[in-house]
Amino acid sequence: MTTSQPVRWGILSTAGIGLRRAIPVLQQNPALMEVRAIASRQHAAAEAAAQAHGIAVAHGSYEALRAGEIGTLRFMQVPFGYFNTDAANIRNRPEAGGGALYDIGCYAVAAARWCFEREPVRVACSIDRDADFGTDRLCSALLDFGAAG
Repeated sequence: MTTSQPVRWGILSTAGIGLRRAIPVLQQNPALMEVRAIASRQHAAAEAAAQAHGIAVAHGSYEALRAGEIGTLRFMQVPFGYFNTDAANIRNRPEAGGGALYDIGCYAVAAARWCFEREPVRVACSIDRDADFGTDRLCSALLDFGAAG
């Protein structure tokens, strides 16, 4: 019989949505997932969050968490969405850099590059454009960062 280890998680923020929503869900099944560490720019905030949620390690910087204590990063998923049909809104104006990827998706790409500490070696993307605005309203992308060097 094979036993597997739980997936270890490190939380890069002490923002309310993580503390109230993400961490409780991750802690529902300790056989599958373990929140091993949490980081904040203020060590006191990380300590308070760790204490409140039973997290073993608190870091006073994101870099300390990223240093590999919880293991090698292998996968990242960054879902997000919003609904906006206002033609005057900058997010719906292609000439102003609006659209799903340029306006919001760029943060997911930047976060992945920061966390993996390298550039992707391969990217596959599918985009659906809004017929009225000409901006991309849906973008699904896979970024392959290759093996850690």
